[in-house]
Amino acid sequence: MKRILSLSVLAALAASVLFLACPSKGDIKIGAILPLTGTAAQFGIWKQQGLDIAVREINKAGGVNGRRLRIIYEDSQGDAKVGITALRRLLDVEKVGVVYSDVSAVTLAILPVTDKTTLVITSAQHPKITSGEYLAIRNYMSLEQEADAMAHYAYEKLGLRRVGVICGDAEAMIGYKDDFVRVFTGLGGASPAETYESGVADFRSQLTKLRADRIDGLYVVGWAETGAILKQAKELGLKVQFLGPTMFESPQMLSLAGQAAEGSIYTSLALGWPTETPVAKAFSAAYESLYAARPEAMSAIWYDMMYVLARAMQKVGDDPTALYKAVVGSTGHTGAMGPFGFDQKGNIVLQLAFKTIKDGKFELMPVK
Repeated sequence: MKRILSLSVLAALAASVLFLACPSKGDIKIGAILPLTGTAAQFGIWKQQGLDIAVREINKAGGVNGRRLRIIYEDSQGDAKVGITALRRLLDVEKVGVVYSDVSAVTLAILPVTDKTTLVITSAQHPKITSGEYLAIRNYMSLEQEADAMAHYAYEKLGLRRVGVICGDAEAMIGYKDDFVRVFTGLGGASPAETYESGVADFRSQLTKLRADRIDGLYVVGWAETGAILKQAKELGLKVQFLGPTMFESPQMLSLAGQAAEGSIYTSLALGWPTETPVAKAFSAAYESLYAARPEAMSAIWYDMMYVLARAMQKVGDDPTALYKAVVGSTGHTGAMGPFGFDQKGNIVLQLAFKTIKDGKFELMPVK
């Protein structure tokens, strides 16, 4: 057999991923159900961009065992019913065996439909997703990891003692609230909480109640509405430290919040954290060349996950169960996000970072 060119961009992965030429069996089709419109669209677009760069590079290098990768995108709009319809089309018409997904509500809805015969790779953070009931791998930090880390940071690093929580009524957002409150109160703090209904635009009632609780911090869990919450909180005279999860990192949020977002602190994954690696530099260059913008960590981790999947396919083929077993518990991966691995439940294991909003930009906070 003829050895095809090793991957040039992911030098660390290239050593272990060689694409061997063989008679073509047609494209390897992979489904992707992402929120490409709606309140979570920015996050879906970032993830799509990361996948596209990886697939372009892999195919240019010869594909996987001589077969090209092709991703078939479906827009879930962040809606569970739309996601189920998209999944059925991917399974029944396109005959895919692997599906990328996003948003907890969508992922929790599609998993039972897969009937344990489809590998689902998702950044959705609900703990049920990697319970072992389905062939599901999480390529993003769990909501417990984010909420727990922020609770400790708020209490131990920022010295806050009364942090309110405002969140949407989606199951995953309530999970953030519950975990944050549990950990923060366990440390000795107080954490009054308020919930709002999906689709509303006025949060003044909830914010007024939290103001009356004399809070010194506010943990905000939402999608695009986060910007409106921060702005309305400032208008009500809430002079508190704003805190949040990874959903803070959205240009749409910044445009809505304006100056109110300045100084906010949120949990995130940081590209090349804590120092920029050669792979991160190469990925950043490719991203900036295509999209004329700095890459975001969500793009990077989906880029990395595409290479992890390609390496597993090269070794075990495209059977969903075999791919799941090849990834779960694996370690020693290196990519744009630096070194990472997966635990025995299929959760990615990598370093969490804290970021802030400074001069209208998302900035990595110094490591302490």
